[in-house]
Amino acid sequence: MTDLLVDFWNEVSDAVAEKHPGAHCSALAYVNHMTPPKKLKVSPNFVPVLTPLGLAEHSEAFDEIVRGWTSLSDKVYMYSYSMGNLARPVKTARRFAYYRRRGLKGILFERRPAMVYSSLNYWMEYRLGWNWNANSDRLVDEYCAGVFGPKAGPIMKEYFYGVEKGPVDGPSWKQRQAMFTRAAALLADRLDTPESHCLRIVQLGEIMLSTKAGMAKAEKRRDWKAAAELSAAGVRAYEELQRDYPDFYEDSKGGFGMHHRKLVLMAPLYRNLAEFVEPDLPRPADGRGLCLTNNTDLPEAQRRNTGATARFDLQPNAHEDRTLFDGGRPIEGSDGVGLVSKERTWVITVDLHGLYEITQIEASFGRRANLPFYIDVTVSNDHQAFRPVSRIMPGDKPKTDEFCQTKLFSTPGRFVRLKLQSKGRWTRFQALKMVFDLREIRIWGHALN
Repeated sequence: MTDLLVDFWNEVSDAVAEKHPGAHCSALAYVNHMTPPKKLKVSPNFVPVLTPLGLAEHSEAFDEIVRGWTSLSDKVYMYSYSMGNLARPVKTARRFAYYRRRGLKGILFERRPAMVYSSLNYWMEYRLGWNWNANSDRLVDEYCAGVFGPKAGPIMKEYFYGVEKGPVDGPSWKQRQAMFTRAAALLADRLDTPESHCLRIVQLGEIMLSTKAGMAKAEKRRDWKAAAELSAAGVRAYEELQRDYPDFYEDSKGGFGMHHRKLVLMAPLYRNLAEFVEPDLPRPADGRGLCLTNNTDLPEAQRRNTGATARFDLQPNAHEDRTLFDGGRPIEGSDGVGLVSKERTWVITVDLHGLYEITQIEASFGRRANLPFYIDVTVSNDHQAFRPVSRIMPGDKPKTDEFCQTKLFSTPGRFVRLKLQSKGRWTRFQALKMVFDLREIRIWGHALN
């Protein structure tokens, strides 16, 4: 593939140079034509631009590709990615040292706009792009002194190098915030100056990115209070940036816009989880009893026909009652999925057509990517006042088609309401609405005497 394209670009480049002496043509070499040509030489009028998409720049595989191209041309350029990260002064310097060492002639960057937390990286890339031999540490000094002033500059230099070390070897979240506090104190006599505003902008960027990682860790350990606090702090940081520094917000939202939308969605969900208290209900005296929804995949001895029916606040793709209680059979012609809703919140109310002792609720879902974040379960005797009885966390379900369930409890009720809440599915550019793939609901209990 590479030989075919090089043959084409050689011909084009030579034709252009013949008509415009000294002109060159370039093309990106990546994916299935990133490897150097095996049979052809590279025209001196053609400039290949290596693009390591999906391949680490410092890997042995890419190193071999670079050596192959530089052996064929003395005009090999690099196309790299700088996609909105916290400060990486050491890594940035090493990247340019690698380009210089391998004989590359120039560099082009694709950047995700995120000046609020990536400005040091961009500064170093621009300066090193003009002079690959520049002293990177002096560039950091120049940037910090110029942006934050000679007093706060050294503290911010310490901060940037510390951030790159990561949360294990570098300063903790609290230590980093203390650095901002120290730097701000040194600028107390220079309030409302470019230096103080730049300091605050960088701190807001730190909060926005750090909350993203912190929320994921808190969610993993089920620390909903910490997740709620972090998401709230992130939302406040975005709001302050948008209110006080709208130009920076507009310039950078292409890099962090998705995270902003996710924070706005997740903050109330985390707060709900943090504030939830499991009701102190008694356990059933005689076990969980029979399946009151008469699910047909269970033996007849384990179920009771109450004539249960279901109502949906938002109609799914098909809404025959039997699709909830028929053993999780996918709907015909639905590409193997069960009941589907394309909203982030979906409320289903099951009517048992009589008062029963309810002991447990189970739900089964299909595709794991379409699991709800949590399901709030409430019960009512009269369809008027619903009281909370439990919460289901489907993420605990280890495999597709296994049931997630509440704890055993005992409470009277006729109506059971399930409120399914999604986190949403995310792409680089936008939040996609969730598609719940609900297969089956089972409600267990006993007849009341």
